Order: sequence, then C-alpha cells, then structure tokens
Amino acid sequence: MQEIIAYAAVYVAEASITGVYLDYLFDKKRKRCLHLLSFALAYGILFGISMWSIPILNAVCFTLVNFLLIAFLYRCGLKTALIHAAFLCFLVLAGELLVSLVIALFGYSFSAYTENFAVMLTLIIWSKLLYMVFAAIGALVFLPHKAETPEPGAMALFCVLPIGSVAVTSAIVYIGMRNGTNQVTVVIITITVAALLVMNLLFFSIYNHVQRINQEHIALQLALQRDQAEAAHYQALQEQFDNQRILVHDMKNHLHTIRSLADKGENKQICDYIQQLDTSLQAIPQARLCSDVMLNMLLLRFREDCRREGIQFQCDIRDHILDFMEASDITTLFGNLLNNAHEAASGAQDRQAELSVRRSSDQNAVVITLNNTCAQAPQTDGAGNFLTHKKDRIRHGVGLKSIQRVVKKYGGIEMLQYDTKTMRFCHIIHIPDKPNTTTSRGNV
Repeated sequence: MQEIIAYAAVYVAEASITGVYLDYLFDKKRKRCLHLLSFALAYGILFGISMWSIPILNAVCFTLVNFLLIAFLYRCGLKTALIHAAFLCFLVLAGELLVSLVIALFGYSFSAYTENFAVMLTLIIWSKLLYMVFAAIGALVFLPHKAETPEPGAMALFCVLPIGSVAVTSAIVYIGMRNGTNQVTVVIITITVAALLVMNLLFFSIYNHVQRINQEHIALQLALQRDQAEAAHYQALQEQFDNQRILVHDMKNHLHTIRSLADKGENKQICDYIQQLDTSLQAIPQARLCSDVMLNMLLLRFREDCRREGIQFQCDIRDHILDFMEASDITTLFGNLLNNAHEAASGAQDRQAELSVRRSSDQNAVVITLNNTCAQAPQTDGAGNFLTHKKDRIRHGVGLKSIQRVVKKYGGIEMLQYDTKTMRFCHIIHIPDKPNTTTSRGNV
C-alpha cells in the first residue's frame, strides 16, 4: 500500500512540475478548470500504466500523454509540442537514472528500488528534485514563445534528438535492471546521460534561435505587404486628387453651363447639376503642406486624424527635399512614423505632434525629426529597440523595423529618445545630404 501511495505522489509531483514548465513557455488556450481536469486524467492514466512496471512503455506513454496535453491545452505547433514532450520525458528518465547510478555506488543493485522501500523513497525524492531543477533550467534557457506561429517543415528534424535521447536512456535503464552495473559502467553511463542533457539544452537554444528568425521573417513579410498596400492606397488617393484638380480647373465651364440653364429657366436641372458638383468637390484637400505628392497625401490624412483626436499638429517640410526617395519608401517611412506618433499622442494628456524635414549643412544630411507627446515610456527589448504595447506582436510592432529598413537603404542613421520629464518621444533620422531646395511650411 505504501508503495502505491509513493508512486501516486511521484505522478502528482511530475504533473505539477510539467504544468509549471509548460505554463512558463506557452499561452493557455483553455480554462483553468479544464487544465486541472486534463492533467489529473492524463497523469492518472500514466499512474495506472506504471503498475505494469515496463520502463519503455512508461516512457512512450509519458511522451505521448504530454504531447496530447500540450497540443490540446497550449498555443503552439504540433512539432513544438512533440519536441517538448520528448524533452520532458528525457528529463524524467535522466533524473531517475542518475539517482539510480549514485545509489549503485553505495553498494545497492541498479534495481534495488523494486525490493527496498527506503531505496525507492530515496530514488523518488531525489529524482523528482532533479526533474524540477532540469525543468527550471530548461524553462530559463528556452525563451518563451508567446505567440502561435507557423513552423517550417524542416522543424520536424529537430524532434530526432530529444526522442533519440529518450530511447537511449530507456535502453540504459532496461539493461541496468536486467544485468546490473559496476563502478566503471556507472561512470560511463553518468557521462553519457550528462552529455545527452547538455546536448538537449544546446539543441533547444538553437531551436529557439531558429524560431526567432522565423518570426522575424514573418513580421518582415507582413510589413512589406502592408507597405505595398499603403503605397497602392496613397497612389489611388493621388489619382483621385489629380482628377479633382482637373474638375476645379474646369469650374469655369461648369459655371457657364449653370448660367445657360438659368437663362432657360431650368431650375430642376440646375439643382441636380450643383448637387453633382458638390459631391465631386467634397473630398478636395484644401491645403498644400509640402511639395512631395505622396508625402502631402500622408500629411493631409494625418492632419485630419489629429483633428478628430484633438492633437495639435505642426509640420515644417522643405520643398523637394525628398525627391531622391522612391514613393513607396516615403509611404513606408512617414506612414509608420506618423502612425506611431498618432497612437502615442492620442493617449497623452497634452496631445501634440511636430514633424520637421530640413537640411543640415553642418551635418551634411537631411534631418527628419518627429516629436510627440507620449503618456507612457516605451519599453525596450534590451537591444536598442522599442516593444509594441499591442498583444499580437507578430503582426504589430514591426513599424520601427520598416523604418529601419528604409533608413538603412539610404545609408542613414536614426536615434530614438524619450524625455521622462516632458513626457515627449523624439525620433530623429539623418540621411546623407541631397541637392539643396527651397522651403515650404505648413502649420495646423
């Protein structure tokens, strides 16, 4: 009876350690009560299977059950679930094997725990402590992936090492229980298991690095798609703007037509004609904030957004200063700059945003400066970049990377600063100097 209680305690400990490990690495996608029920049912089944005392069967079932738990309860890919399930199984087996080998050094047989309750209790306590330590180290090494991202097909190859480690460790346990061990064998097996553990930790570090690269690639592709869509959007706006300018240019003809209708007493036709003109003229921009067509469209839209949010917006853009840049790059650069400024300023108490694009003869560069109020200091990622406050960091938070891409394309540099006293965020970009031009100023 006492052995059954001890084994039950083993599976309660393993379920608790496994749950903490997985909670740290992955986001849950089920309710807490369902998590508890699933773990209780799964490890209850494992406890029942353990009564057959077949180590290899226990290892296979432990891996399979944890794989199903991870896939069902947590947000991650199937290959990731399989890798972590196999790794956890290896940690359990490695802990039990290492403790068994240490016990064997004191004169006990490798399978003494099956005959001596004291030995079994010692094995249980120390192996679970090792499992907890190994799991804690693994959780710290394996950077948590808090988003569900597609995995390349080649990731399946990464399943080989942890699964192979489980197979090797299970074979060692089986052979040890059948044939026993001596001191030389103990040392060799200890080195083998330790090497497997180090290899698994190193493997997971590489795996997480590959995952980060994959996420960055996805984020870059999304950013490029968004930039292309915005460029097409503003190109369409510019075509509409050109059509409206033609309409204004033809206003004299419209007035002559209205006069002719008035002379004939065609009041209804006059009303219909004026209504058509009114509809066509409603969207005509009433200001020219800079000479660049694409940037002017961006600024006009940003100004309207600022007016709706009560943000005071000022801009100082020199004429033709950005003629060396492609229209798509202007859309990407200033679209992301202005969107970030709008998001930050709209949450501040003193809502302000100032944009300046000028030439600095001293620095021999075109200087783009965007200064806006920001209620909350942005968080850094430790590498000089700022993190997004949005939950979906795969599809958001890539604006600064898009800006960096354009700045790098033109050989420029950028600086990001936040003043905690004035609660203002400043984004400064220096791009190598281009031919000098005149000035255009627009204030709102």
